[in-house]
Amino acid sequence: MVMNRENLRLMAEYLLTIPPEMFDMLHFRDRCETTAKCGTVGCVLGHCTVLDPNPELIPLYDNGGIHFGEWSEKFTGLPVGSDKWNFCFSHQWAEFDNTPKGASDRILMLLDSGIPSDWEDRMLGL
Repeated sequence: MVMNRENLRLMAEYLLTIPPEMFDMLHFRDRCETTAKCGTVGCVLGHCTVLDPNPELIPLYDNGGIHFGEWSEKFTGLPVGSDKWNFCFSHQWAEFDNTPKGASDRILMLLDSGIPSDWEDRMLGL
């Protein structure tokens, strides 16, 4: 799978438009998980589905909820659970850096210089 640099850059830019009080790395979204536009408190993936140029193709679970993991792999090219994916999207960032600016900065760092060797320690606030 090839990292989609253009879509990741779009995500980083879009995150800077999200008010901090509408952002939380712990949850994809608080509710309304069936539409591309978030409209609630959400994380990077919950908010950024609105950037998908083909919202009708966003993968859904049988109950109609968005399959955020599958969507993120297709949109970003980062396999769920990989170091790069966790560096950008892990819920564990909520304890140390739970801001849209921080999430944007991590995506840009990945694009500009790759992930730091101590990324897991940073994520855990060590």
